[in-house]
Amino acid sequence: AHMRVVIVEAGNDSTGGEFSTKAFMVACLRAIQHPIYGVADEDDPWEERLQGKLHRTPEGTLRAAFEKAIELRGTEYFVIDEGHHVLYAPGGDEAAARILASYKCLANRTNVKLVLSGSYKLLHLLTLAPHMVGRQQPLEFPRYRAESRGDVIAWQQVLQSFSKCLVFEDGESLCSWSKYLFEGSHGCVGQLSRWLRATLANLLSSGGNAVTRTALERSRLPAGQEASILSEIVAGERQLIRIT
Repeated sequence: AHMRVVIVEAGNDSTGGEFSTKAFMVACLRAIQHPIYGVADEDDPWEERLQGKLHRTPEGTLRAAFEKAIELRGTEYFVIDEGHHVLYAPGGDEAAARILASYKCLANRTNVKLVLSGSYKLLHLLTLAPHMVGRQQPLEFPRYRAESRGDVIAWQQVLQSFSKCLVFEDGESLCSWSKYLFEGSHGCVGQLSRWLRATLANLLSSGGNAVTRTALERSRLPAGQEASILSEIVAGERQLIRIT
């Protein structure tokens, strides 16, 4: 079957939380639904035989199988989500640079477009392979800014959309606490979503059913953690500053 886009998460789930190139290649074969290395037989529901086969198969063979699958599936885009996790490979930055270069070679051989998705740490990863800098274009999905009228309007629309899925008291909505939510999430929709999900989980465990200011306050991250997240965001934004 044709598979125009293949999306694989770069997990740092090897020994000691390290990034494993072989484990990643196994994930690639699953994502592309390779009939031999990516899909278990019907009589192997617990995947014991499949896992044994993967364990015995050299990484080079798995990589070759993935490249052939890209050709047969007609894949045009190879997306590596959470790409910054490559930085957790054993060997540090030098190893991460080699791995990134190997994915560039894979893209060249298979004629697919390589897309790296993740946090601002991706910018550091790319600096480890200078020969790739001239061949790529960073795309930022920035946070909303309080000083931008357009962003403020868009933020209100985001809150209205989330509010449609929630229950409130006395006609309130997330827009009632717009500034508070903006400050606690740094204007990031991803952080806002995490915060709301944590609030709902806490409400469920306590028997509550309506989102209130108090419920949001109880689920907000500690100040130290918020500061750490903001520090990483600001550092990434500074790396993306363009000379005008």
